[in-house]
Amino acid sequence: MHTDYLTLLRLMQLADSALPVGATAHSFGLETLVSEEYLEVQQLGAFLKDYLEEAGVVEGAFCCLGYRLSSHTDLALFTAQWLALNERLSAIKTSRESRAASTALGRRFLQLLLSLEDAPLIHLAIQSARSVGRDTHYSVAFGLAGGIICGAISGIEWLEAKCGFTQFDEAHMGVKHLGEATDC
Repeated sequence: MHTDYLTLLRLMQLADSALPVGATAHSFGLETLVSEEYLEVQQLGAFLKDYLEEAGVVEGAFCCLGYRLSSHTDLALFTAQWLALNERLSAIKTSRESRAASTALGRRFLQLLLSLEDAPLIHLAIQSARSVGRDTHYSVAFGLAGGIICGAISGIEWLEAKCGFTQFDEAHMGVKHLGEATDC
């Protein structure tokens, strides 16, 4: 299957850390670690490397699972799995700051995407989470968006969507790629 590079470009633009969803306003708990003296400047490089290796695997896996949700045709099943997936990620993210940042970005990202794409699953994802007071995490939302935008028609596979998410995550943290993301 031939890759649609224009569609891939759209996805990469959505992964850009300059996308106005508020990513630059969040430190994902880094400021708290520094202010409470759990992290010093000389430890920052090693901390960021470890953070990206660990968080990158988790976020990448949830991005992949969000991508897979985009192919659902059963809306009730989509809703149940969307809510469960976001709830699982909330349980994994033990840091309040990290969880709050991820959900704020996820909510804003889907709202922005809704203004750009006419996709019923995006609307359903927003409405279902809002109606039961559940969080929407950025990695899951980005995966869903990648599946909707790229789909099977364009020939862009989930791995390319996850690479786009990883680009955003690394650009936000201000570091270069430090390891391979795992396949899901």
